[in-house]
Amino acid sequence: MLGDLGTAGLAAGLSCATLTALLWLRVALLATPVRPARVATTATLLAAALACAVLEVALLRRDFSVRFVAENGGRHVPVHDTLTSLWSALDGSLLLWLLVLCGYAALLAHRRLPPRLQAYAMVVVSVVAAFFFALSSLAANPFRDVHPVPLDGPGPNPLLQQHPAMAIHPPLLYAGYLGLVVPFALA
Repeated sequence: MLGDLGTAGLAAGLSCATLTALLWLRVALLATPVRPARVATTATLLAAALACAVLEVALLRRDFSVRFVAENGGRHVPVHDTLTSLWSALDGSLLLWLLVLCGYAALLAHRRLPPRLQAYAMVVVSVVAAFFFALSSLAANPFRDVHPVPLDGPGPNPLLQQHPAMAIHPPLLYAGYLGLVVPFALA
């Protein structure tokens, strides 16, 4: 059930990101009101947050029917390491990447900038978000079912368990990398 909800969140995010890009393009070309585009941007952020939250819940519940949990979770793993397991492998890291990217998109959408500049920049950011939603939905879906369901998993990457700073290193790194999407889009 969690796998289906997570997959639905990714599909909703892909749809919302695509719609967001089209709405911002409409704003740029036709000078239409920005409110629908901002609402779609917020909906994209909520879809990314839903997907991340569902995967965290699956990790905390140790739901080994979800592929990512079966590959990166474990009954022997402490709660702190279970929470950071989200970014212990590529598929979960993409979800964190999407969450940070959509957060930056929402911040940019609500800034006071020249309307056409903001609209074109948001088209670029939304297309990038749609690409990563498509990548996460189609190629690296962490919510795929596992059959047969294992009784336990190997746990997260051992490097994440070695030092407590590894819990904050990937999120800070992603925040920095993805922050560069905004000046890229504005340029």
